[in-house]
Amino acid sequence: MANLRQSKYADLLPAYNNISYLEGPARLAKDGVAINGDLIKAPRFVVATGARPAVPLIPGIENVDCLTSTSALSLEALPKSLLVIGGGYIGAEVAQMFARMGVKVTIVCRSHLLPAAEPEIAEALSGYFPTRVSN
Repeated sequence: MANLRQSKYADLLPAYNNISYLEGPARLAKDGVAINGDLIKAPRFVVATGARPAVPLIPGIENVDCLTSTSALSLEALPKSLLVIGGGYIGAEVAQMFARMGVKVTIVCRSHLLPAAEPEIAEALSGYFPTRVSN
């Protein structure tokens, strides 16, 4: 992960004028962002939270060879099929990518695709996925 953060942010951002890369604990504050205890004021901020993929707590999942969104991108050969647990933006992105490479993909989600997105966006994207709903 450290290498990914280095290549996505620290190495890339200095090439752009008027962009500073700061790393450390941060919080939103009045008139800016407090990072490492210092108040930074600017008209715009990009906050990269550094989220990590997590394996869901499903009984028996430790007995199967499962992938995360990160480890799936490191595969050297395509699987015949893939079950994606979660219909959020990362799950949808991974599913779409593998499907376009010829992998049979099934997405399992609690409610519907892109639950955090505007309903119109989720509905439009759902039109690109063959759908079968089971309760």
